[in-house]
Amino acid sequence: SEPEYIGQLVVAEFNPRQLMEDLDLEAPQTSKPDALSRMQAETSFNGSPDQVDLTEIAIVLDDSTLKGQLTIEGFDPLQLVFDMDIDNLNLDDYSLLIEAEDAAGEDLEIEGAGLFIGSMLLFNGSGDLTIDHLVAGGLKVADLNVGVTSNAQEIRLFPISSRFYGGQHQGDVRVSFVAAQPVLTVNQVVTGFEVSGLLQDLAGTARVHGTGDLYMKARALLGSSQQARQSLTGDMGLSVVDGVIDGVDVQGAVDKVTALLGKGDRAAIAAEDGDRMEFAELIVSGIIAQGILKSDDLSLRSALVNATGKGTVNLVNETVNYVIYPMPANELAVQLPEDYRSMVVPVRV
Repeated sequence: SEPEYIGQLVVAEFNPRQLMEDLDLEAPQTSKPDALSRMQAETSFNGSPDQVDLTEIAIVLDDSTLKGQLTIEGFDPLQLVFDMDIDNLNLDDYSLLIEAEDAAGEDLEIEGAGLFIGSMLLFNGSGDLTIDHLVAGGLKVADLNVGVTSNAQEIRLFPISSRFYGGQHQGDVRVSFVAAQPVLTVNQVVTGFEVSGLLQDLAGTARVHGTGDLYMKARALLGSSQQARQSLTGDMGLSVVDGVIDGVDVQGAVDKVTALLGKGDRAAIAAEDGDRMEFAELIVSGIIAQGILKSDDLSLRSALVNATGKGTVNLVNETVNYVIYPMPANELAVQLPEDYRSMVVPVRV
């Protein structure tokens, strides 16, 4: 009969980065300088030359702890079945830094040259993965549950569910390794999320607040984070209710117009602008090409104005070039002279 193995494996805490240096290997330059500086592991095992069961797995890498079980059902090709849980994982800590030269020939460091885990994830099989707290691309996810399947050429994450900025997220993600460069395809739906929190982490600024629903179907090349954004294509739709747009003062603009026309208080001309506009509903959809979202169908309803809008959101350089065309409504329209009640004053966001 085939020999059987049973036992326990314990790897005491060590510094992977220091070990690479001791072996004269170049350690990867990660965005977090001390990433890969602490690791330890232990597991119980039993099996034969054809199959191995790993139970009570506990692996610590830096600030993350993975626990679970894994069965290796075959070695050629590698066939895995697993059930894993990770408490905290910040993928951004492990983004690589690559050197480049600017126009003056000076060395630069560029963050996000890709996760060094890369195609190490390829295998045949399936499993379940839960992550209590995840950070990826600056975005924060909680209570992530993922079904994983792989056929050594493609990894599929489905179904996906999580808590996402106060809302619920459902998704389907595929990463194909068939071509020379990995290709990411996503199909995501998020309901009831906090818009300002998402925008702040995604673009570094948050001028729109409210409760949102979002869908996105997109495709991108995986390399650096910059390259992924530049290659992003797809379509998306967003609706926001009970919201606020910062930096837009419709009432103040109307007060100044009526004052200039001699129909209102001229003190309004010198008054400071307000800093927000409340709205009941905002709906917008758009097409993404080369990392730029173009939308021509924004619709906004509020107590004071109804508005349409069009423009672009550049995800590559994180800029917004959007113009809203509001038309006074209800009490706001009454404040204007009759000839001006259908007046449209473009507002740049």
